[in-house]
Amino acid sequence: MRRGEREPRRPGARRGGRCFFFFLLLLLIGCATYAQQQVKPGLHLAEYQRLAVTFQDKTTEPYGQSRITPDELARFSQITAEKLAALSLFQSVEPAPDTEDLRILCEIEELSTSYRTFRFWVGLGPGKGAITFTTRFIDTRTGTEVARFQRRKKVPDYYRTVEGLVKVMMQAVADEITAFVLQHR
Repeated sequence: MRRGEREPRRPGARRGGRCFFFFLLLLLIGCATYAQQQVKPGLHLAEYQRLAVTFQDKTTEPYGQSRITPDELARFSQITAEKLAALSLFQSVEPAPDTEDLRILCEIEELSTSYRTFRFWVGLGPGKGAITFTTRFIDTRTGTEVARFQRRKKVPDYYRTVEGLVKVMMQAVADEITAFVLQHR
């Protein structure tokens, strides 16, 4: 080989960099939150005067027991109703169904705690606590569903107990519902 000439490349010589990039991409995909939504065309939530907020627990532990207590579900409804009432878009917002024009029904489908060991070895994203919920907006005058959205929300890892996790997730869910209402007012 002459001086100044480069050595010919071997097949697969740069494969290690591509593998690392692919592994990094998989980790990031695992950290993502997802959102799906369906909205009736021309929907304006400000047209409704009275709202009711209801939460249901669809999560189960291995033996069929609920992971969220009825008191916690009532607190979920109360926090969300307070946040929506603070918007001043509606005449009344109640945490329980009564005589409402629009019912917000939020079904909590999954509640997962964090895995501190996994987060220590892998990094900051994977292993966080998360909540998956579906929120439906039902027009009680016609009985039709006017909007629906589903979210998986990861929460910060600064709680020590499952009760602490539920409190953090209550705020996260209420914030998501409030943001959706503001988007479609």
